[in-house]
Amino acid sequence: MNSRPDAFPDLSAYGYQVLSVVGHGRFGPVVSAASINPTRNGSPVGVADDVYAIKLIERSSIAEESAVDMQREITNHAIMKHPFIIQLKEVFLSTTHLCLVMELGSMTLLA
Repeated sequence: MNSRPDAFPDLSAYGYQVLSVVGHGRFGPVVSAASINPTRNGSPVGVADDVYAIKLIERSSIAEESAVDMQREITNHAIMKHPFIIQLKEVFLSTTHLCLVMELGSMTLLA
């Protein structure tokens, strides 16, 4: 597993900067990424606001039949609100990936 941030798509156009790999799932890596403020007074800056987990799923690897299941899972995750469930913040398509932005939980919570 390649853990270099430059090995992943550039998400700065979407307001995120990849920091590191936090895991790897069935459909691809999960990375930690800082939310960045892309502009301040018209000038680009890289100020980190919050850190999130982003699940990166290659668009080319999504089969048509799994796209329906994936859409259902995203919809269900988006409506679940509970203090013990990681919240889905947003979903977007980059040129190469489906990106699911979620809260970054502490690994100590899983122990």
